[in-house]
Amino acid sequence: MGVDRPDDADVPPDGPADHRDSEGGGGSRAGRAGGVQVETRHRQEYYDDLRVAVSAEESVTTQRAAAKEQAAAQKWGETATESRWMWAEYQRKWPPRGTPGGQ
Repeated sequence: MGVDRPDDADVPPDGPADHRDSEGGGGSRAGRAGGVQVETRHRQEYYDDLRVAVSAEESVTTQRAAAKEQAAAQKWGETATESRWMWAEYQRKWPPRGTPGGQ
């Protein structure tokens, strides 16, 4: 078995793979490690775009929460109406003592 030397064809070059790719080694990666793209926008442009995206997401979340609250309020109203009717029927069938019709 022979000694491996850096100039041998079957030996990979020294250094991290990311560093070799960025030096024009012809790697298949675009940008940085893991295929992450480099940000080309100015910081303020990125910040503005991020704020618009977050605002839109919060708007959707707020609309969903409002719809859930509206549905819960409607259900509560229906339940309250039904409960009042049931209580009125109970009092009609079994009036409290000391009232006309009760004993």
